[in-house]
Amino acid sequence: MKLAVQFLAVIAAGVLVSAAPADPMWRHRLTVAANPDLGLDNAEIDDILSTMNATIRVSSFGNPWDPPCPRVEFVRAGDLIQPQSILQHGTFEELTASLRTNAPRANVLVVGSINCGGIQAAGCGRIGAEPLIVGLYPNFDAQLWLHERGHTLGLQHSAENPESDTSVPPQVGMRFMFWMLGLGHMGKTSTECAAFMAPKFKSVAKINQSGSPEIPAPKSTAQVAVTMPTPVAPTPVVAPALNPTALLEAEASRVGLTPNAFRAIGPPWAHGLPIDAIKMLTDKDLESIRAMMRGSINQYWPQAVNALAVRGDASDLTLITKALSVPVAAVARPLDKGERAALRTLVQTKLSAPVAIGILANRTQSAEAVNELKKLATMDVSRTRIGEQNAAELSKQALHGLSLANTVESAAYLKGVLEKPVVATAPKIAPLSIPDAARLKKNNADVIDKGIEAYLKQRTVIERNL
Repeated sequence: MKLAVQFLAVIAAGVLVSAAPADPMWRHRLTVAANPDLGLDNAEIDDILSTMNATIRVSSFGNPWDPPCPRVEFVRAGDLIQPQSILQHGTFEELTASLRTNAPRANVLVVGSINCGGIQAAGCGRIGAEPLIVGLYPNFDAQLWLHERGHTLGLQHSAENPESDTSVPPQVGMRFMFWMLGLGHMGKTSTECAAFMAPKFKSVAKINQSGSPEIPAPKSTAQVAVTMPTPVAPTPVVAPALNPTALLEAEASRVGLTPNAFRAIGPPWAHGLPIDAIKMLTDKDLESIRAMMRGSINQYWPQAVNALAVRGDASDLTLITKALSVPVAAVARPLDKGERAALRTLVQTKLSAPVAIGILANRTQSAEAVNELKKLATMDVSRTRIGEQNAAELSKQALHGLSLANTVESAAYLKGVLEKPVVATAPKIAPLSIPDAARLKKNNADVIDKGIEAYLKQRTVIERNL
């Protein structure tokens, strides 16, 4: 049975409490935008929203600290907006600017990756402000969207790094607002539930039982007309509570990871690289990651390459670069859901690899790793590794990796790039904007000044405070 099906079965088995007949619904109208190359569609969005509704409306643990929120509803407002010009990779600031320019009425942007301190993160947002910017991560999408939507509504984390869901009580670690996502992180408190029932944004409407807004939505000529169904109070269900440990052990076993390794690299990293959790991995945990990566690519590879970069040795370069040699086939036909997920995973892994190589080069002073990054930085090579659509992003990520490597060779190459020497025969790299160049200089200076580990921890804190 697939993990997604197991999740839905567990959610359906939760303790559900109906709203009183006169109680209104708090409807979150999410207008979603994405680059068409991502392969997203209305049906996939609706699946995510449906699971979000199922998650928030139940008590997954059947305990008083995890009350159901049956009067909260998430709906798609209009069709998916898909301008070709909208970014699918970049920093939070770049992606937000692209959304405002290309799809100004959208409050959700779905992307291929988010550059959070140089790590390809799964979600980003500012406390108390839209938009919601998220990637796609099978089996965790609803939890990720709930977590980031919670941030936009003003919610903080239930606990911060380096706490783990095993070092704190369940009422802290098993909530979807815990700093790190994880299997079974589906709980919430009454305060968090209340945050989803407040008219903080125009996208949140209080709907009475007739289906009409009690607080009329603002009028706008750009607003897409949406037919809102009449709210229906959920039917009470009483069943066994969620068992996160059993879910985690089953999924870890399926992909050949130890439970500890899965905790570190399995759930999507929404707030940068969890360096403390990775540093606690044992040799057995690391070997399970290596064994997994000797097989076929799966959704955990983008984070696995960074874990090996932080804790592995120079020989792990072969595994980290493995995905770069897998061709990205041209898409000549519509892809089914599984094919779309596989393509996204491959692209995400390729874009994660350069920073991982840079971290590994820094730790091992590997000339081979630096040479790989220098090749990847050239557009001709990046095109062959990832295709035309994402070639510039891969080239920039290779330069980012070089800014972290801190070897004599990487420093000389980076200096040449930033000083832009006029050499007619020099291989071309992706065009760098002024912010791009500034980030490379800042990253390189921070690594030289603080060391790679302190740099990575600093990046995690910065992104957590977005």
